[in-house]
Amino acid sequence: MRWLNRVLAAIFGLALAIAGGAVVWGAVAAVLEPSSRRIPYEGWIASQDAYRWNSPEVLWMGAGLAAVGLLLVALQLLPRRPSALGAAFGENGARVEVDRTGLEQALTREAAGVEGVTGAKTRSRRRKVRTKVDVPGGGDRATTEAVEGVLRSGLKRFRVKPSPRIAVSSRARGRAR
Repeated sequence: MRWLNRVLAAIFGLALAIAGGAVVWGAVAAVLEPSSRRIPYEGWIASQDAYRWNSPEVLWMGAGLAAVGLLLVALQLLPRRPSALGAAFGENGARVEVDRTGLEQALTREAAGVEGVTGAKTRSRRRKVRTKVDVPGGGDRATTEAVEGVLRSGLKRFRVKPSPRIAVSSRARGRAR
């Protein structure tokens, strides 16, 4: 969702910059040439006479903008994947955190190192680690179990607590040799 936020912020910022530039351009033009008007003030004033605050068009536009605003707020309130996962560390069990991106990359490398796997992609959440592996010619149960074992040992090495569930799915990519 962060990419959508960035795109919407860029569009909104660009619109504000264009509107601000138009106002500055109109003000400078009005100072330099008072007889020529670049911004149609009369048309804007006439539209204010045609559309009052209680007209249906204005009310529907306001309701639509409010709905879009509420949708954007609701999207911001959706939970995101955690940036770090908890881990037990040391003899006394002190809590530290493991970076989620680093954990995903390490588990992906380990899953891709299993014999018969040509590629892997891992996503982690607090309670579940999901890995998709590419297996030429389709996957078999032995490959899936081998990947699950590698992921379990990786999670033990990182001491992620509570230990998340592991889900491995294989997809057929390439040809069997």
